Amino acid sequence: MHKEAGWQRITVVCTVSYVFCFLYTLLYLPENWEKRAHWVLPQEVFHAPSFSWTMRIYFALTIATSVTLTVAVGYGLQHLTRKSRRYDPRSKDATHPQSSLAILLKEYSLLVVCATVLYGCLYLWCYSRFIHKAGFTYTVASNFFVDSLEASHYFAWISAGFYTSVLLITFLDPIRTLVAIFYRQTSSDKAGLILAAFGGFGGFAGVGGVLFLIAADFVDIISTLLGKVVFDLNFLLYIGTVLGSISVTYLFYFGFGFTLHTIWYVQQKHLAERWKCQPKRWLSFTDHKHEILLGSFNMFLAASVGGSITFWIFKGGYSSLYFTLGEYGYFYLPVSIVVLFVYTDAVAYYAHRMFHSPTAYKKIHKWHHRYKAPTAFAASAMHPFEFLTYQSLLILPMFVLPMYFAVYVGMLAYLYYFGMIDHSGINFSSIFPWQPSSKFHDDHHKFFHCNFGQNTLWFDSFHDTLRTENRSYGEKIFGGHGISNSTAQPVPVSYK
Repeated sequence: MHKEAGWQRITVVCTVSYVFCFLYTLLYLPENWEKRAHWVLPQEVFHAPSFSWTMRIYFALTIATSVTLTVAVGYGLQHLTRKSRRYDPRSKDATHPQSSLAILLKEYSLLVVCATVLYGCLYLWCYSRFIHKAGFTYTVASNFFVDSLEASHYFAWISAGFYTSVLLITFLDPIRTLVAIFYRQTSSDKAGLILAAFGGFGGFAGVGGVLFLIAADFVDIISTLLGKVVFDLNFLLYIGTVLGSISVTYLFYFGFGFTLHTIWYVQQKHLAERWKCQPKRWLSFTDHKHEILLGSFNMFLAASVGGSITFWIFKGGYSSLYFTLGEYGYFYLPVSIVVLFVYTDAVAYYAHRMFHSPTAYKKIHKWHHRYKAPTAFAASAMHPFEFLTYQSLLILPMFVLPMYFAVYVGMLAYLYYFGMIDHSGINFSSIFPWQPSSKFHDDHHKFFHCNFGQNTLWFDSFHDTLRTENRSYGEKIFGGHGISNSTAQPVPVSYK
């Protein structure tokens, strides 16, 4: 295991988790704090804090810094005392340290001394500050505790236990110890795990009040939601709308997808030369399962967003859709259809081509090109960021362009239908003269950086990104124009 791994992991875990507890305590400050205080501390020594925002921020920064420094000290001690205990099972020279009480004491003696000193110093410091009513420590403590001798003991105990537990957990690194035990390291590491468990328990005792209060606050929030939201009629209608949207979406996605798969990929697999765009290439079972799972997840996102927008419009929220056929005149209806169609095809081309830039392709769009011989389920199997980008661009017109609702819904159905057809890997031709055959997009998956459009060849023809016979294409040949391998005039492939 890399020598820095424990340091990085424990720093992140301790700092984030403990600072979260304190930030939550400082920023949320529930009204019923006192009601639940007796869960951890006697109520007569504890009261609701009343920090100013300046003090809250200063306190949060102090906690974050002090926890990080404590973690750094813990790692420093680990680095000094545990060199002999580092165990890499992959090393040929790895040795198993002997298990004995002497070795155990040697390994942990410095930790015990440092932890004891830290606990004692912190306890005495916090106690003395509280008793003498001086300094920032007392200012903080007095906002949580009443001014009494009993309260000063609790405050000192919580503070000392908190930082000591951070030191113990950092030094012992229980996650790495578990890995060592997995590789059958000696009982010395098991003892370390036990000590780490006690250290974690000490940390729980140190910040137990905060953890209990957070849990109780969550219960209050959930109770509020159950009482005021879940049983609210509007919320039930919203859930019903979203579930209905998800049901219809999945019915189409799986129904149409498995129909195509059954008819061609199962019943006519032996006739692949007649119907398959790439008869010699098939998706592996792993890739096929991957495209279904990823596609299903993205369709769930789309259906959830679609259901939410539908509910928004149903409740009178703003949109540019209208529901009376002649509201903008009958001449406007075909104009809006053409404008919407051209917009969606332009979005499909330019957004798609943007994702074929070298950086975006390697980081994002390559997810989709994992399927070199796609099936219908690959239509939505892409990086969620890319999928949501397309969805956002498709949603935009319903808030900008006045459209009859049936036009917009029909256009979405058209896009999703041909999206699955174009990814099906089956050689389909369209009855619409502007719609290219499914081989057009199948070639995009086969040759990568060409044929970026979806429903027409217009933009590919205009930008010279239509695949041609006399050019070479490949996953590493970006730009959409390929590389000329002949002096002859390029001849675009026909996709009728």
